[in-house]
Amino acid sequence: MHPAVSIIVFSTFSGVGFGICFWLGVLGPNANAQTVIIAGFFGLVLAVIGLLSSLFHLRRPARAVRALSQWRSSWLSREGVMAIVTLSCVFLFLVGRFFNLFIDLVTILAVLMSLLSLATVYSTAMIYTQLKAIPAWHTILTPLVYIGFALLSGMAFIFSFMSSLLGDGMLLVNLVLLLGSWGIWFLWVLRSDRIGLGSSNVETATGLGKFGNITPFEPPHLGPNYLTREMGYTLPRSKSRLLRATTLTIGLVIPLLLFCFIFFSSIPWLVEVFKFLYFCSAFAGIFISRWLFFAEARHTTMLYYRKE
Repeated sequence: MHPAVSIIVFSTFSGVGFGICFWLGVLGPNANAQTVIIAGFFGLVLAVIGLLSSLFHLRRPARAVRALSQWRSSWLSREGVMAIVTLSCVFLFLVGRFFNLFIDLVTILAVLMSLLSLATVYSTAMIYTQLKAIPAWHTILTPLVYIGFALLSGMAFIFSFMSSLLGDGMLLVNLVLLLGSWGIWFLWVLRSDRIGLGSSNVETATGLGKFGNITPFEPPHLGPNYLTREMGYTLPRSKSRLLRATTLTIGLVIPLLLFCFIFFSSIPWLVEVFKFLYFCSAFAGIFISRWLFFAEARHTTMLYYRKE
């Protein structure tokens, strides 16, 4: 699949934003109001940046309103509706903390904010999980990867810039999320390599399997078209392996080292620098992995154009 920048920005930035909102729902009701409001503001901004980026991917942003009406059958529509409801809940929560209003509802809003944030990220992942034509995506591991990275990036942001919200126990949670989310991603990659195009091949694609093995004589089109541009993106195996190693190094190994430096360092300003680098490294790793998510995807449509 063609790795469009707009859709990669959408899935990564919105994941960070809703991840922050989830952890604010868990940690925010009894935390310092000023810190919660600042964190919530960044969560809203990052989520909105991601959602606005998805509009550019539609080519015609006016279609977004029409897409919201299909929530009964479309995960894209459900994701849009859930995002609007979640951001509204986050806004009410922050207003309540800022003006000290809705005292009795703050805890309820916090719980709703966390649950809705997870539901929104899940809906985003299901947009791709439901596509049987891309077997690598059609697995429960896909939403687990999306949710894991959203929780990791949200926690990394709070840990790096607003660690006063975290107790000692949450530092262990941060480490578990770092190892667990990348572990799920690694399992997803192994499955993707193993399954390939699943049970699909040239014979099943053309319906000519009853005649034996089929070898395409020439492609259906002499020149490129929409399908070959959007679904026929190819990534050389050597480049794919290099990018995967780079992703794990930037997203997992470097954050682990920085986490150790943070834990054992006694110099305050150096700790803050390490925390900033920790978030940047974790986010960069997730961003590259999301690019690979699309670039490595193999769509069964391409069986009509070349032998996979």
